[in-house]
Amino acid sequence: MKKIKISLLILVMAMLFASCTPETGETQTGGNATNVETQGTNNETPSVDGEQRSAYEIYLLASEKLDNVDSMIMDSRTVMNMNMDGETTEMIMDAVIEMVVHSETDIDMRMVSTTKADGMEMPSEVYFRNGIMYMDMMGMQMKMPMPLEDMLEQLQGSGALVFPEEAVLSASMNEVADSTEITFTLSGSVMSDMIDSLTGGMLASMGLDSMSMSVDMGDIEYFAVIDASDMLTAMNMKMSMSMEADGEVIDMDIDMAMDVIRIGGVTINFPDNLDDFMDMSGMMF
Repeated sequence: MKKIKISLLILVMAMLFASCTPETGETQTGGNATNVETQGTNNETPSVDGEQRSAYEIYLLASEKLDNVDSMIMDSRTVMNMNMDGETTEMIMDAVIEMVVHSETDIDMRMVSTTKADGMEMPSEVYFRNGIMYMDMMGMQMKMPMPLEDMLEQLQGSGALVFPEEAVLSASMNEVADSTEITFTLSGSVMSDMIDSLTGGMLASMGLDSMSMSVDMGDIEYFAVIDASDMLTAMNMKMSMSMEADGEVIDMDIDMAMDVIRIGGVTINFPDNLDDFMDMSGMMF
């Protein structure tokens, strides 16, 4: 059960990375903080140089634009209905994610979350700084290696942070005022390979290469909102999947929603006592 709990954390973090992690390349400065609320009206079909764009092309442009911001804050809610050994549990995680890209080798991240399950409420804070992940959870303060920058460089090289066009089984677009709403149906097998790559990279970065973890997803419903400036401002994913971690299997239905609430001008305040967190290197399993 311990491995499943840690694996669930890794899985959720992997999906968050897939949804919101900036690239570690040259960034476009955000300058002053901006509100992502769209302004004005644009009911025309999106186009480039008069050429109509496909739903995937519009999404890819918006995703790349979000990738290249220098800092942002996002809200997320993940609802998991899980079944393991005949026992069913609902887990709800609400999180605020702050991210600052100083350079391609220097990324800071903070995730403040509250998880509700089995009548319990578990607040936590997770930090990434200088290749270390720090966790403050239920009175325990832990740290372990996780070179976020190295992991992202590896994943970006494999294209794992943006779902490939061949994953798209169907797509539809809807113009609402000054925003474009896109709904994709994504191939579960293609996305399973993508998440396996993400979780594998995270396990390797944490020194947990000996642990086996894999996911088997059904087809995914993916909804995105893109504003008039071609910025990705909201996402929602719904999926069913099975996850195996060293022989333990759990089935789950997942509903994950994320909203960009601020772009640019973000500063992360780290606790003063990070050096005092207990070093868990090699002790997780």
